[in-house]
Amino acid sequence: MVEKHLLVTVSEQEKMLYGVHFVANFFGWEIKPRITLFYTAPRPPALWDEERTVESEARSEEYGKQMKAKGRKALASAKRQLLRFGFEESLVETKLQTRKFSKAVDILQEGAKGHYDAVILGRRGLSRFEEAFDESVSRAVLDKSGDLPLWICRRPETGRKNVLVCVDGSESANRAADHAGFILGGESPHSVTLFMAGSDKNETETVFSKCRELLAANGVPPEKVETRTIDSGGVAKSILKEAGEGRFAAVAVGRSGGADKGIFGKMFTGSVSTPLFKALEGAALWICR
Repeated sequence: MVEKHLLVTVSEQEKMLYGVHFVANFFGWEIKPRITLFYTAPRPPALWDEERTVESEARSEEYGKQMKAKGRKALASAKRQLLRFGFEESLVETKLQTRKFSKAVDILQEGAKGHYDAVILGRRGLSRFEEAFDESVSRAVLDKSGDLPLWICRRPETGRKNVLVCVDGSESANRAADHAGFILGGESPHSVTLFMAGSDKNETETVFSKCRELLAANGVPPEKVETRTIDSGGVAKSILKEAGEGRFAAVAVGRSGGADKGIFGKMFTGSVSTPLFKALEGAALWICR
């Protein structure tokens, strides 16, 4: 079985470690993924030449030390949580770096160079990360992330299970199905529900058949795959309703890179104002390009 490696971003606020909480609760089976806990420490304020004195440089250095100390404490706390949930210490690595660019860009760069299978963001990470989804700055940043899936964890609810995979025949939605299969393949206790908007039975069955193939290729048995269809109107609202009523642990969707014109692909072109991105709580949102 291929080892999975996830990048989990960490906040200094222990109660806000939603990404860590999601991972700890979701991977409740024996074979767990490798985790890198990642913290970017804020840089000291820049000093202009005319401001540079022995005292100001000392204050700047002390600030940097304090931020790194906070980061080390946060990483240690996050690691302890994972160990309490059955992760072996050899599977959990911590990584701290002084911020090079913005928090968003640093996370994406680490995700890309580390060859992770997904980047997990908690609620605090989400607020700082919104800049990376703003259309005015996002294109270059997201292009750098390639096909790296992003998991957004906004107040994940303990006790939820299974993954709702939203499909529409687009390449990005197929990648969401493939990613869900990769994560769940093997001994996972979670099942998959393929969820599609549309009334054409031939079209929906063609889409479902392709996604079943992708899931099966990753080791998800047919008995763990269900399908649901809805009318095409009110897609985001329907997903939110299904995710809540079905108490799904995660919702997987495709994000269009521009040429992909599926329903869910369209939802994720543009800003963070999409209802699903802003409103989904209780379940993690898995976004695949």
